[in-house]
This record gives sequence, C-alpha cells and structure tokens, in this order.
Amino acid sequence: MSARLCTIPGNPDIAGFGVRIAIYIQNLLCFLPAFWALFDGKVSQGELDAAETQATTNLVLAFAILISSIVQAQTLGLTNYHASIVLNMSWMNNTNAFIYFLLYIQHKSQAGVRGRVAPTWRAWVQHLRHLASSIVHRGEDRSETVSNRIALT
Repeated sequence: MSARLCTIPGNPDIAGFGVRIAIYIQNLLCFLPAFWALFDGKVSQGELDAAETQATTNLVLAFAILISSIVQAQTLGLTNYHASIVLNMSWMNNTNAFIYFLLYIQHKSQAGVRGRVAPTWRAWVQHLRHLASSIVHRGEDRSETVSNRIALT
C-alpha cells in the first residue's frame, strides 16, 4: 500500500513566506510602543495618538486583506486553507485596536487628565454612552436635541 501525500497548491500571494513573516513582524512590533507607553505607568496624549494612528493603519490593512481575499475567492478561487490563513492574519491585525483600547483606558483613568473617568464599570459605561451619543448627535444643534427629548417625555 503506497502512502499518498496530501498537498495543497501554494498561493504565494497569501501563504508566501515573505507575506506571512511581514504580517507577523508588523504585529509583534506594534506591541513595542504600547510597552514603552506603559513603562513609566502613564500614557501621554502623544503616545495615545500614536497608538490610535497605528491601530487605524492596521485595521485598514486587515480590511484590505479581507477584501482582496473575497475578490480572489470570486475570481480565481480560494481554498479553505488559504481562507483560514487570511482570517488569522486579519485577526492579528485587529489586535492592535485592542491595544489602543487598553492604552485609552489607562490614559483616561490617570489623575490630571482632562475628562478623567473613574476606574469603575459604571463610570466607563456612562463614558461610553456619552461618546456614542456625541457621535450620533454630532452636527445637530444641542438646543434642538434637548427640546426634542423634553417633548418626547
């Protein structure tokens, strides 16, 4: 009985050594500024802004990887193996948003920061609600919003 080898044809655009190593190194290097920001126990506004830019860049890259894999799946086909690699690389890029979120929590919980949030669950829920409502009601006249709320109650 002969042993058969199961081989999946390689796609160097997805599973190539250079592509995967570049994504892995980029993700590992994204942890360095976060560690550096937390080294002194305080996260400055500049460090937070840098982490936000880095997280946004990696989210755009993750989105681009997913879009390109969808296009390839529709045109040339995509094996399950390569789809799992794409999803794993995209997931790794999304971890940078989580790093930014942790730095944001540290920054907003520090004493002496404008808009400080107390380190309690209730305070953070209230803060997130306020952020969400400010995004939803951005551009509206605040007096109209208040009068509409009074009229509805």
